[in-house]
Amino acid sequence: MACASGACSPDDRESIDAASSGASSEHGAGGTGATSGTSTTSETSAASGGGGTGGGTCGNGSVDAGEECDGGNVGGADCTTLGLGFTGGQLACDGCSFDTSACTAGCPDGNCALRFDGLDDYVVVPHAPALVGGGAPLTVEAWVYYDDITANCMTAVRKGTAASATYDYWLHKNWDPAENLFWGSYASHSVVGGPVASNGWFHLAGVYDPSIGHARLYVNGIQVGQQATVGTPAANSDELRIGIDWDFGCAMLGVIDEVRISSVARYSAAFTPVTTFVPDPSTIALYHFDEYTGAVATDSSGNGHHGTIAGATWTTEHP
Repeated sequence: MACASGACSPDDRESIDAASSGASSEHGAGGTGATSGTSTTSETSAASGGGGTGGGTCGNGSVDAGEECDGGNVGGADCTTLGLGFTGGQLACDGCSFDTSACTAGCPDGNCALRFDGLDDYVVVPHAPALVGGGAPLTVEAWVYYDDITANCMTAVRKGTAASATYDYWLHKNWDPAENLFWGSYASHSVVGGPVASNGWFHLAGVYDPSIGHARLYVNGIQVGQQATVGTPAANSDELRIGIDWDFGCAMLGVIDEVRISSVARYSAAFTPVTTFVPDPSTIALYHFDEYTGAVATDSSGNGHHGTIAGATWTTEHP
């Protein structure tokens, strides 16, 4: 209320004071300013997780847009469904993001293998004097699965990467006849026997026994070939290869598991092959192929003859 000519009577002043008091009361007790402030605070609280129902709230137990999980709710995901290479373990939630610290990348059931494409996949192990047969007792064995025995000759294990005249030992499937195997060492023995077939697991074992001057070949624990040795096996400083020949031929098409090289003639009669080898003092190298991750084939003998995987892929197939 304004007073005309700048002068107010006592009655005019009382009216102005009353109006001023009413405006003050309205502003402080729910007028336009208070209502606007309260509404803004309430809306902000609801949108940011302050107990409102606007959605997108981390901590409300619901996996909302922009969240991977919420509390104990992981939205049906687990370690294996994340596409990160995990094969087991326990997926957790940290805030509203996945916590994969308890996920594992090992072989799902503890028994895996390596799959080879029949072209250029292999495992290479650096030369070491202990890997040389050179006339000492020796057993080389592996579990193999052939996708197609007519496709190629297929190497399981070979020590010797130069010309044939230098190889120390070679365990592989023949080209012709395709169902037969070969266990040999240059200038010592060439044992042929079988049969094997496609789409089945076979345990192969080549034995060199200088105490009786014989080399023997076993398939699934049955002796399928024997030959008197005619000389001392060649020794070389070449790398050891699994799944491929010296010239990168005779490539394995299928799966190889449980490769063991031993400094003893392990088998002299029929036996039942085990599907998982246990290292002992006679074990030179042992490859379970159970890592299921990375490019290293660990030597489980404890002797440190670890291999590098070139192309071969991890698989849950096993004997």
